[in-house]
Amino acid sequence: MKIEKHKERYKYKKVLFVEMKYPKKIKVPKEIEKDNSFFIHFRKQLPLDLLFPATILEKKGIKVSIIDLNVDSYGTLLEKAKYFKPDLVLLSTSYIGSWQCPLPPALLEKNSKKIREAFKCKFGVFGPHPTSLPEFILEKSHADFLIIGEPENPITNICKNGFKKTNNVAYFDKKKRIQMKKMFDPFNMEKMPVPDYGLIDLKKYEAAIIQSSRGCPGACLFCNKTMYGPGFRQRKIDDVIKEIEILKDFGFKSFYFQDLEFLFNEKRVEEFCKKVIKKRLNIKWSCTARVNSVKSLKVYKLMKNAGCDTINFGLESAANSILATSGKGITMQDVEESMTLCSRSGVKGAYNIIFGLPGENKKTMKETRKFIEKNYNKENIFIDRGFRIIYFPGTKLFDIALKQGKIKMKTIFDDIYLKSGTINTSFKSKKEFDNAFQFMRIKLFAFKKVKKIKSRIGALLDKGKIKKEN
Repeated sequence: MKIEKHKERYKYKKVLFVEMKYPKKIKVPKEIEKDNSFFIHFRKQLPLDLLFPATILEKKGIKVSIIDLNVDSYGTLLEKAKYFKPDLVLLSTSYIGSWQCPLPPALLEKNSKKIREAFKCKFGVFGPHPTSLPEFILEKSHADFLIIGEPENPITNICKNGFKKTNNVAYFDKKKRIQMKKMFDPFNMEKMPVPDYGLIDLKKYEAAIIQSSRGCPGACLFCNKTMYGPGFRQRKIDDVIKEIEILKDFGFKSFYFQDLEFLFNEKRVEEFCKKVIKKRLNIKWSCTARVNSVKSLKVYKLMKNAGCDTINFGLESAANSILATSGKGITMQDVEESMTLCSRSGVKGAYNIIFGLPGENKKTMKETRKFIEKNYNKENIFIDRGFRIIYFPGTKLFDIALKQGKIKMKTIFDDIYLKSGTINTSFKSKKEFDNAFQFMRIKLFAFKKVKKIKSRIGALLDKGKIKKEN
């Protein structure tokens, strides 16, 4: 990595970034331990949340190092303490892929304790958890300070002036009162450098992820955008292409764009695809998008030619009444049009569903189930059975639940599961919602089972292995 010449002086000249270790299975209340209808699995992926700010500091002449406890051991952390000896250690509570869905930081206290024991220096924490729940996380981590929101700008200022003179930082004063000055300070994504992948061992990772933009035009009640702030910002396409080329040289052939909304800027999508084709990168990639962002078959076919395999869409519900109150800003007509585009272009459309949004009742759940059945095995269309809503801290639904007293700060990470489906729905209790949810899933399971049996019988008839009775 080329180091730029600079005249600035820094308070902290050696910074260690640590990715918190995630459990294989998130600890949840006993009542739902055997229920697989929640998102409870962390993926091991490139720690872009560390690589971006680390590369920025590195370019300023600050020595940086990265430990990812999901691929590195605690022993490696202790070894790092011996020879790197940082002035500052920064722990991330969640990788970029979960910034909008901050699941329980089950190992935060354990990770923080090990860091404080190994390093006798200033210790800070950043990520969606401290951003959404600063006082709670300060108490749990015993950190000197927290970074609120995106880390890039605050980290640079902290290294220069210290955390008490930096905006978007929270800390306890001597009287244990929280001090915090929040202000919207988004990082200019056009200046985001290509990550220095030499800071990590790429051989330890199986999946390559890329973040080409931040933000989303949507206002979904269930999505935590506190890390991103309002608006939509994007990196330079040439930098994104360069990053793909670097990762491809390391052997990666498949990429996932960890953008909240990859298709928001249609012209930018076209520019990206044309450059991928022109450079003959020969890659496969997938992304996440809203169903109504791009409505051009020409663009969909261009994406397919550029290697796009799958677009993950947030359908959430097939009931227009639910979509209207969810903040998504889409209709079922938009959904149907996106399905047609996927079927005709060859790009797979994966539609994700959440049950328990405001307005949910047995009738709306049935509407969604019927929609899944209607589109079962449709060409290039994939719709899952659906998951229960989780009231993630930082979302509008979480705030509503707090006001209604259904989630309490002392039991946050139990309540976000145990109160599922009961916020502004027709279901008065978790048990009532559970019964309706499980009934719907059983009906879907039976439907798919019958379809598979009929499909097998049809295949055997075609091959002449069984005879059709008159």
